[in-house]
Amino acid sequence: MGFYSNQKIRLGVTGLSRSGKTVFLTSLIHQLLRDTEIHESIEASRHRMRALPFLDAVHQERLLHVSLDPNPHKTLPPFRYERFARSLLSDHPEWPDSTSDISFLRLNFHFISKNGWHRTLFGQNVLSLEIVDYPGEWLLDLPLLSLSYAEWSNQMLVLFEEKHRRNRAVAWLEQVAKTDPKSLGTPDLIQEMRQKFAHALKSLKYDGFSFIQPGRFVMPGDISETSELLAFCPLPYQNGVEQPGTLYATMQKNYQRYCQELVKPFYKQWMSGLDKQIVLVDLLENLNRGHDHFCDTQEALKTILKHFRHSSKGWLDWMSPSIDKVLFTVTKIDHVGPLQANNCRLLLEDVLLDAMRVMGMHGVECKTEAIASLLSSHFQEELLEGKRFQKVIGQEGRDRTPVSIYPGEVPQSIPSGKEWQKIEAAKARGESFCFPTFNPPLLESRSMAHIHLDKVIQFLLGDNLK
Repeated sequence: MGFYSNQKIRLGVTGLSRSGKTVFLTSLIHQLLRDTEIHESIEASRHRMRALPFLDAVHQERLLHVSLDPNPHKTLPPFRYERFARSLLSDHPEWPDSTSDISFLRLNFHFISKNGWHRTLFGQNVLSLEIVDYPGEWLLDLPLLSLSYAEWSNQMLVLFEEKHRRNRAVAWLEQVAKTDPKSLGTPDLIQEMRQKFAHALKSLKYDGFSFIQPGRFVMPGDISETSELLAFCPLPYQNGVEQPGTLYATMQKNYQRYCQELVKPFYKQWMSGLDKQIVLVDLLENLNRGHDHFCDTQEALKTILKHFRHSSKGWLDWMSPSIDKVLFTVTKIDHVGPLQANNCRLLLEDVLLDAMRVMGMHGVECKTEAIASLLSSHFQEELLEGKRFQKVIGQEGRDRTPVSIYPGEVPQSIPSGKEWQKIEAAKARGESFCFPTFNPPLLESRSMAHIHLDKVIQFLLGDNLK
C-alpha cells in the first residue's frame, strides 16, 4: 500500500473589470473536471489529451483526475461553478454575472510523480490548489494603504481634471468647489457628497473605465452603501481643516477606517500566503474604446503593480514574499484570430515592461500569454493581394445574428499620440479595431473550447505536478 504526498498551493486570480475572470475560472475548472464524467479511463485520458495538450502531466499520462472540493472554506462562500457552467452549457447560453463579492474554491489534483523514487515511495500525489476569487475593482484599493487621506485626495482631484472624468463628475466637482472643508461635517452633507462622488465612479465603470478608487464604492460586497466606512470623498487640503468636527476631519477619519477595517484585513487575510499569481487584462476592449480607455487601463495596472514587489511599501513585504511566478494574460483573443495572438501578447508585454523587470530583479518569474477562456467565434482565412487575413465570425444579440468582421491588426507596442490619431481616423472609416462582444457559443457537446488554458496551468503549476 502506497503513501500519499500532499502539497498545497494558493493562487491569486485577479483582473480589472470586464477582464473575463468568472468565465476564465469556470472554463478552467470545466477543462479539469470534464474527464470525471467519462467512466472509461482510456476515453478520459484521450479527452484530457485533446483538451489540455500542453500540460505535461496530461501529455505524460500522469494526471489521474481532478476534484472540486464542495466545501472549501469554513466562512467564505464557494465559487458558484455549477451555476456558471449551467449558464454557459444551456440551450440558451448566457455570459455569467461578474464577480460581486469574495468566494473561494479548492481543486485537488491527483497525479503520479515523474520522479522514480518519489513515485515508488509515495505512489499517488495530491496537489491542493486554493483560489480566492474577488471583484477586480477591489484591486485598486491596494495603493490606499500607503497613502494618507490628503495624498489620496490630491491625486484624485488632479485625476478628475481629465476631460473624460470631469464630464462624469460635474455635480460632485461643483459641490466640492462651493463647500468649505472646514465647515461642520454633518451626516447629511457627508452622505450627499459621497453619493455624488460614488455616482461619478459608477458612471466611469459603466462606460468601461478601470482606474476607480475606492473600489468598494462601485462594488461594495457585503458592506452597506450607507456605512460610515464609505462616508468620504476627496477634499482639498487647507490650513485648519483637520480640526475635530470639520467636514475634512470627519471624512479623513472615515477614509482611515476604510483602509484599516476593509482594505488591510482583506489583503492580509485572503491574499496572504500566495504562491502564484495570474492577472487577466482585456486589452482588446480598451483598444476598441480608444485612447482614453487604453491609457486608463495602463494607469490602473501601473498603480497596482508598482506595489507588487519587495520594497518598504510593497504589499509582498507583509503579505507573501514567497510568490515565485506571475502570469499576465490578454483575454478574449478569439475576437481577433490566431494570427494576431502574438501581437496581443507583445502589446501586453510592452504595457507591463517596467513592472515585470522589477519583479524579475526580485526573483519572481514573469510571463505573458494570450488566451481565450471560451471560444465564442471561429475563423476563416482569406488571401488578398498575397497577404493572409483572418475573418472572425460570431453571433450577436438576442436573435444570435451572425456577424463576420475583419478586426484589424493589433499593435505590437503601445501606440504613440500620432499613432492614436491614425487609429481613430481608420476607425471612423471602419478600417481599424472592431472587436465586438459575441454571444456565448451554442455548445453541441459539453466540451468548452479554449485557447491556451493548458499553457496557463503548465506555467503556474507544472513544477508542482512533476
